[in-house]
Amino acid sequence: MRRWKVIGMAALLCLGLSLLVTLLPRESGVGETLRFADAEEEKLLYMMAAEISPEYEKETLKMQAVIDRTRCRKAQEDQTKEPAQLTPRELAQRWGENYSAYYEKFQKAIIATSGEVITCGGDYIYPEYHYLSDGRTRSMEEVYGRSDFPYLQSVESSQDMEESDYLSVFFVKKKDFQETCQQTWNLPGETIENVTLDSAGYVSELTLDGRVISGEEMQRLLDLPSCSFSIKDAGDEYRIVTKGIGHGFGVSIYGANEMAKMGATYTSILQYYYTGIEISAE
Repeated sequence: MRRWKVIGMAALLCLGLSLLVTLLPRESGVGETLRFADAEEEKLLYMMAAEISPEYEKETLKMQAVIDRTRCRKAQEDQTKEPAQLTPRELAQRWGENYSAYYEKFQKAIIATSGEVITCGGDYIYPEYHYLSDGRTRSMEEVYGRSDFPYLQSVESSQDMEESDYLSVFFVKKKDFQETCQQTWNLPGETIENVTLDSAGYVSELTLDGRVISGEEMQRLLDLPSCSFSIKDAGDEYRIVTKGIGHGFGVSIYGANEMAKMGATYTSILQYYYTGIEISAE
């Protein structure tokens, strides 16, 4: 019995040492210790990990750190819910054996941009972003008539068209489409016409059985990755082709990463996708 107690104590001691090593400040290189400025900065790592791949370029990670810090400040100012974040356990499971290397990579991005936020006219912006545009991002004022988002203008992001998932093709049986339209809008789902596109190529609206439906509504109905889509009659089904992934406003994460590969800094990337902004440390 005593022997088992000794073994048990040794195991607990090893576990305690392991946890202690995990919690100690992480070191990078000889004599360099990385420390977050405060708990708010450390929290950003778990937000970023929920949204962006650790395999992305360093400047892309810095960009995301500034975006998420701004999102937090804006949520705190508006007293709304902060962005979702992973728990330490979820992060460990996601990164596995690469945990230490990825943690340090994210940590360096956060520390390098410590306190930096994005403002426009002195106010925090809503730093919208998506994974992949259809080759051009969208204008909030054009699509929704919102002049209070002057930084969300349409800009070219043609590098997005090189991504392997840029185009997606779906086939939907007309019978299934009609049943869904009946259940959702009480419409027969028989006639699609007058498809209107915004200047970036996304569907603004279309007419379904005489009723105007927004592009986003149709996207949700069909569970499409983007509302940059076309619908073609293919006999007893519809052939639907989509471009890009996400809503198309603000930063294209893929496009930003391609810019970083070509040498762009995180500040220049942010200033490209967000018009008329300022980046400064608080």
